[in-house]
Formats: sequence, C-alpha cells, structure tokens
Amino acid sequence: MIRHATIEDTPALVAMAREFIQYGNHPIFMSITDEQLAQRVADLVSLGDAVAMLVAEIDGRVVGMLVGTLTAPWFAPSTVMAAELAWWVQPEARGTTVAVRLVKEYEAWAINHGAQIIAMSSLNNGESERVANMLRRMGYAQSERTYTKETR
Repeated sequence: MIRHATIEDTPALVAMAREFIQYGNHPIFMSITDEQLAQRVADLVSLGDAVAMLVAEIDGRVVGMLVGTLTAPWFAPSTVMAAELAWWVQPEARGTTVAVRLVKEYEAWAINHGAQIIAMSSLNNGESERVANMLRRMGYAQSERTYTKETR
C-alpha cells in the first residue's frame, strides 16, 4: 500500500533517512541528529498534501518512501515541476513493485498539483543502472547528473 506519511511514521522515516544518508555517500549530513531528522519529518508531514511525503507499506511495515515538492526550473519560471527530494526502498523490498508504485503515486500527486514535468533522481551506487533502467521504462530520460562537494 502507498499512502501519505503521518507523524506515526516518524521512527521508520528517520531510520530510512539514516540509511539513505549512509548509502548515498552524503558525508556532510552524517552529523544530523535523530531529533533533527524527526523534526524535519514533522515539518514535512504538517504540510499535508502540499508536499509529497509518501510511504510504502507491506504487511503494516513501512518499507519505502518518496519525498517531493513543486518548484520551477530556473530557466522556465512558469513551468510547474515536481522535484523528487528523497526516494528510498528498504533492501528487502527491492526487486518488488514498491519502487514503481511509489513513483506512480508520486506522478499522480504531481499531475494533480499541475506539474508539467516530473524530475526523479537516483543515488550513485551499485544499483544506479538498475534504477535508471526502471525510470527509462517508465518514460523518464536522463537530463542531468548531480555532484556534491563538502566545503568544510
């Protein structure tokens, strides 16, 4: 089942955020506390349907999340773009339909909110080609790559 996250999902979302940060090699965020992550979850959940804060459940257990928001490309301010901020599926749920179902629910949310473009990303790791193939099958085309650099 895919649904919007609630405050009760905070412990599962914090745990997945920890794995996402570690897996995605986001070293600058390693020092964030669980309390800070929980507050961020609460902030996003409080926005309701104004933000896509989706979770996937199997047998009552949260096994995936997708977080997205609406924005505009810097060069096309009148274009509504849904921008995915975080997308994570627990290892035991990979290879199932969870990832696709999260994206499809996100797409429905985005279209319902007037998005003309939907932007997805994937972590640069051993599964990035598998994720890229899935997104291509769903109609996505690669448009950019993101590089990060810690400044401290």
